[in-house]
Amino acid sequence: MVCVLREEGWLDWHILVAVMHLVLNYRIQRALSLGLSRREVEELSDQWTKEVEKENSIHVPLSEFSVENLKVQLRLSMLAGDGSSSDIAASWPL
Repeated sequence: MVCVLREEGWLDWHILVAVMHLVLNYRIQRALSLGLSRREVEELSDQWTKEVEKENSIHVPLSEFSVENLKVQLRLSMLAGDGSSSDIAASWPL
């Protein structure tokens, strides 16, 4: 999958942003389906972007990680235009 994206010109940051958004959006939808309120999910999603993944984190099935899903997530992240990906990257201890 990464080879396909690389052949299409994707850079590391494209892949990382798309994966982060895919995981976050999946977990948000899963939390909402479990009955959490919008406010609870907003608080959790903010927390999820700033913490290290844990053993009890909501599991994202490998089937979600398709080339098409990653393309959709990258497009959506660019449409959001809220700077969230740069805020998140800045919070990573790299």
